[in-house]
Amino acid sequence: MLDVLLPLFLLLALGLALRAAPTLALRTAPSLAKARKLTPAAYHTLSRRSEWVVSRQGLTVSTSTGALNGLPKRAVGCLSMRGKANARRFYDAGVAAGCVGCAGALLGALWALTRAWGAVWEEAEAHAAHSSASRLLRRALPPPQPGPREIHSSNPGLVPLIPGVTTPLVHLPTLVLALVLAQLIHEAGHALAAALDDVAPSKLQFSIHAVVPSASVVFPSSVDYLPTRARARIATSGPWHNLILWGCLLGLGWLSPLLWADYSAQGRVVTSISPTSGLRTSLQPGDLITHLDDVSVGGNRDIWEQYLSSSEPPMQEGGWCVPVEEFGAAPSSPCGHRHLVAFTRVGGEEERCLAPHGVFAEPHARECRCGAQEVCVRLGEAEKILRIRVRKGRRADTVLWSGDRAAVLHAVQVDTSAPRLLGSLTRWGALFLAYFKMASLSLFLFNLLPLPGTDGIQLFTALLSPSRDRPARQLTATPSRHPTINPYRYDSGSDDDDDYAPRYEYSGHRREEVWQRRLRRAVEGATAAVVAGWVLGWAMLALLRSS
Repeated sequence: MLDVLLPLFLLLALGLALRAAPTLALRTAPSLAKARKLTPAAYHTLSRRSEWVVSRQGLTVSTSTGALNGLPKRAVGCLSMRGKANARRFYDAGVAAGCVGCAGALLGALWALTRAWGAVWEEAEAHAAHSSASRLLRRALPPPQPGPREIHSSNPGLVPLIPGVTTPLVHLPTLVLALVLAQLIHEAGHALAAALDDVAPSKLQFSIHAVVPSASVVFPSSVDYLPTRARARIATSGPWHNLILWGCLLGLGWLSPLLWADYSAQGRVVTSISPTSGLRTSLQPGDLITHLDDVSVGGNRDIWEQYLSSSEPPMQEGGWCVPVEEFGAAPSSPCGHRHLVAFTRVGGEEERCLAPHGVFAEPHARECRCGAQEVCVRLGEAEKILRIRVRKGRRADTVLWSGDRAAVLHAVQVDTSAPRLLGSLTRWGALFLAYFKMASLSLFLFNLLPLPGTDGIQLFTALLSPSRDRPARQLTATPSRHPTINPYRYDSGSDDDDDYAPRYEYSGHRREEVWQRRLRRAVEGATAAVVAGWVLGWAMLALLRSS
C-alpha cells in the first residue's frame, strides 16, 4: 500500500503548495505588497479567489495564474553580471544539446515506427500460422495452446507507458508524480532562460488533456522579436533542464551498493506480485526464492526466466520416501479431490493420490534409499506442480504452485538485490527514481520533436530566422507597433497580457518568409505522420494480441 498512498500524499502536498504559491508570491513581492495596502479589503478577498483561474475547452481542463510571473526575474536578479553571463553560456550549451537531441528524437521516432510495424507483421504471421494449424487439425485432438511468449514473441521496440496495460495500475500515482515534477523542472527552464533576456511569462498553466496532465509557461508574443540566439536558448532550456536532471539521477547510481544488498548468488528477490495471482497470499515482496523444483536460480545466468518459460517437462531425479501403508491406502488416480496429487512409485507404474504437502515436507528430492516399510515416489507425469523454495528471513518454506509455469513468470517480478534498510520505502524510492529518469528523458526527446506547439519546432523556427547583430531595445509598456497575434509562439500564449509585458523592437521587422513557412509545415507534417504511424502500429499490435 505504501507505493500507492505515499505518492498520493506527495501529490496532495504538491497541489496544496502550488495552490498557496500565488498568495505567498504576492505577499513577498515588495511592490505588490505596497499596492495591496492601498486597495480596499474587499478587493484583496476577490483577488485571492482569482489567483487561480479554471477554464475548460473540450476534453481539456486548465488552471492558470499570473501571480508567479515575477519569480523568474527575481531569481535572475540575484545574479551578478558575471553570473548572468555564465547562465547564458549554460543555456547556450543547451542549444547545442537541443540540436543533437532533435536529430536523435527524429531518428528514434523513425526507429520506433519501423519496430512497431515490424512487430505487427510478426504478430500477424504468428496468428496466421496458428490459425492454419488449427484448421488442419480440426478433426484431430485440439493442438496445445502456445504460451504467451510463443504468440507474443515480437519485439515492438519503444513501449508506451500505459498504466494497467504496459505497467502495473498501482504505479499510476508514482508515474503521475514523476511526470508532474519533471514538467515543472522543464517549465522552470523556459522561465529562467526568458528572464535572462528580460522577458516575463504571461502565466503558469496546468492542464489535464483527457487523463494526461501537463504544465506550461505561457509567454507574450513579444518573445518572437527576440534575437535568434535568445529564442533558441528559450526553446531548448526546458529540455536542457530535463537532460541535466536525467544525468544527475543517473549519477545517483553509485549510491546503490550503500542502499541495496546483492543476493544474485543465492537466488532472486521478489519485488512485486500480481494482485490477481494466487501466489499473492504465499509470497511477499522481499522474499528470497532460492530454487524452482530442485534447480537453483542463483548465479549470473537467468535461470528464473529460462526455467519458467520452458515448455519441456522438468527432469525428475530421485524421489521422496512415504510409508508403504499410506501409499497403499491412498486412492488411485485420477485424483478427483483438488487437494490430492498423483504420485507414481519409482520402478513401477502404480499411481496413488497423496496430499502433496506431506510428501514435500523434505524440500528437495533425494536418492531413493528408503527403509523397508517405505516406498519411493515421484510426481505423476500429468501433474503440473512447481515447487518454489523460499527464504523468509531466517525461515525456509516451500510454496506449491499448480498450473502452468509461465503464469508464475508473468505474476511474480524478481530482482537480484534487496534493500538493506526500510524495505518498502527504499523500493518505492527506487521505483520513483526509475519513473523520474524515464519521464525526464522522455520530455527531453519528445519536446524536441518538431511537432506543432513543441520546443522542437520553436528551435527549428529560430534557427531558420536570420540572425541579427543589433540588440533589441526595451520599449515602454505600451501597445507594440508590431502585430501581437502570432500562431507560432510558445505554448499558444495569449495576447491578453501583452500590454503589460516588455516590448522589443528591431531595426528590421520579423516576418516568416513563404519558404520558411512551407519548410516548417513540411517538417511538422512529416514528424506528425511518423508519430501517428507509431501510434497506429501500437493500436494494431494491441488488437492482434487481444485476439
